Amino acid sequence: KSMTLDPTQSRVFAHLAELKVIQGKHQEAVDYANRGIKNKNVWADCYYYKAVALSNLKRGAESLATIDQYLSLCHPTKRSLALETKASILENMGRYSDALPIYEEVYKDKKQDTYLFRESNCLEKMGKPLQAAKVLDKLIVNNPQDEAALVQRARLYVKAGDLKSAEADYSRAIAELPIAAYYKERAALYKKMGRLDLYQKDLKSAAAL
Repeated sequence: KSMTLDPTQSRVFAHLAELKVIQGKHQEAVDYANRGIKNKNVWADCYYYKAVALSNLKRGAESLATIDQYLSLCHPTKRSLALETKASILENMGRYSDALPIYEEVYKDKKQDTYLFRESNCLEKMGKPLQAAKVLDKLIVNNPQDEAALVQRARLYVKAGDLKSAEADYSRAIAELPIAAYYKERAALYKKMGRLDLYQKDLKSAAAL
């Protein structure tokens, strides 16, 4: 109805592009965003949703160029979201070393745990499990009962060959949330350590849940 009243409203095309991204119809999102961008008074969000859609279409280079256009136009209050999206695009392209400093910048601004997980993931993908574990240290100091962070740090310790630290983290996680998946992971660790009695015990605990 809005388009019928005024087909030149760039903002309408931005909203339509957003809806198509939510529906997973990413090419349609790009098409709507492009129509909005062609209008005289461009609504900046057209670039944002075009970038997101292009990333989902695995068109990384185009997506990166588009999110940079959005960053040059967006309101300062939306800069952190735009930077997060840019880092995510880079991560999806396998450019982890480029995504990492952006996640660090956004974390300094927002102080949200999700950015620490993303930083850690980038370091892990870069083949630096101990550095990735140190990033999670910050999160666990502030949230010592976060079993998901403890398990993820345990996995990183396993990759780094620090099995003793991995065992401690798995045990802390199980104390917080004793689920079968965590018992099975610790069982696999005990098997790797040659502690078959504890391996069998954890498998029995997992089976009982």
